[in-house]
Amino acid sequence: MALVFYFANLWAWTYFIFIVGLFISRQRLDDEFCAEKYGPEKRAEYQARVKYRIIPGIY
Repeated sequence: MALVFYFANLWAWTYFIFIVGLFISRQRLDDEFCAEKYGPEKRAEYQARVKYRIIPGIY
């Protein structure tokens, strides 16, 4: 019974949502930085090798 209340409560998910938001925004900023630093040729090579950004098989 307590687990149903915990998963249904939005406040229980706020930390998780906050951290996931930080991970995604940081990944995009790092992606832009690396694209500028290494150029389009190395960027294309990196994208060919690394299919997912954070979670393999999902994102």
